[in-house]
Order: sequence, then structure tokens, then C-alpha cells
Amino acid sequence: MITITCHKLVIKVMDIVKKIEDLEREIHNLKSLILVRENAFFETKLVSLRGIGKLSVSEDELEEAIEKVKKSLFAGVEDAVRD
Repeated sequence: MITITCHKLVIKVMDIVKKIEDLEREIHNLKSLILVRENAFFETKLVSLRGIGKLSVSEDELEEAIEKVKKSLFAGVEDAVRD
């Protein structure tokens, strides 16, 4: 009688361990899915500086500012400032 009860208990513990392992695997899969979606949501994209600038200032001011930046960044470098 005691042997049968111990055997049943061991089987129940094994079932519980298997369920815990399944849950851990499922949690891992969900974490992976969340990370994939999060990375897709925060994916970096190239944007046009001119396009963004046109929303804030006139095109003339934007062109003038870009030329100043080019001259400042490439000071002393020949042929770096091109149209």
C-alpha cells in the first residue's frame, strides 16, 4: 500500500516537473516574441534631414544652415563641400 502511494506521488511530481518545464519553455517563447515585436517597433529608419528641416524653417534658411554645417565639419578638407 505504501509503495503504491509513493509510486503515485513520484509520478505526480514528475508530471508537475514536466508542466513546469513546459511553462518555462512557453515563457521563453513569449519573451522572444515580445523582443522581436519590440525591435520591429523601435526599428531605426533613415530620415531626410532636409525633409525634417522643411517642416521647421524656410528652405532658404535650411540651405544656409546646411552649408554652414558642411563648412564647419569639413574645414580644411579640399573638395569636401560639394553641391
